[in-house]
Amino acid sequence: MKQLLSASGFLNLSKPDSIRELATIYDNVITRLRECADYRPGIDEEQNTSVDTLESNLQALQEELIKASAKTTLKSEQDLKDLLDFWHVVTVQNAAEELTLSDRIIMNIRDYFDEIVVPA
Repeated sequence: MKQLLSASGFLNLSKPDSIRELATIYDNVITRLRECADYRPGIDEEQNTSVDTLESNLQALQEELIKASAKTTLKSEQDLKDLLDFWHVVTVQNAAEELTLSDRIIMNIRDYFDEIVVPA
């Protein structure tokens, strides 16, 4: 069985310099949360507790990253694109139910932005 590492590397992160960096960290957190979800508790109580703690810490970090994205000042078209992509991952890809009307509006903006902006 794969050993799950501690959350210390995630808990000591400094504030991301860009939305793209924030999204990269978020992706790593989601990957680690999936590992925690796939973990099957065994007879090693210390490992079971460690995984539970890691999962809780990662969920808290996930929430902090989402809050940070809402407080980020957009300085360029690339920042807008990166924020829309981040929103897409957080909202659309992780949606457990049907999207809200506001989600659909943002999807339309993202799709339009993808059509009019040519990557550099």
